[in-house]
Amino acid sequence: MSRSGPWFGAFLLVLVGAFFATFGRAILADPVFLVLCAGLAMAGVLSIASGFGDVSIGSVTLSQQFLLGASHVTIAAVVAVLGIRTAVTTGTGSSRLVAVGLVVGSAVLAWLGTQTARDGRYVDHDRSPSRRQLVGVVVLAVASLGVGALLASIV
Repeated sequence: MSRSGPWFGAFLLVLVGAFFATFGRAILADPVFLVLCAGLAMAGVLSIASGFGDVSIGSVTLSQQFLLGASHVTIAAVVAVLGIRTAVTTGTGSSRLVAVGLVVGSAVLAWLGTQTARDGRYVDHDRSPSRRQLVGVVVLAVASLGVGALLASIV
């Protein structure tokens, strides 16, 4: 998990940069987009820092699992804010369904981040996952994309 952390963090920072390149700095006048950009940038930095191992700040040492988990919780908070805003500002049923999906997804991501940060028993930090684990992740990802595409075509 920690091998992919820096790459994921770099992706988040590129995403924020692309957002600024597309919409400009004027978009930061909206508080929700300010939270979105700041949260994704902070999650990217935390995720990149997790690739360097344990980080010491003064007398406090933060483990790489804590940094990676904190990045997941940060992303979850940003997604939840975006979901709540979508539910409040739009009145259509389909956008409310999307908002519920965002909030539920953010809760799951926050749980995963908390388990990662605490080095919980539900998260395996094995650097070399087995073939069975990789196949399981790929199957879940493909199924998730399939269900998402099906819901998008119906709604």
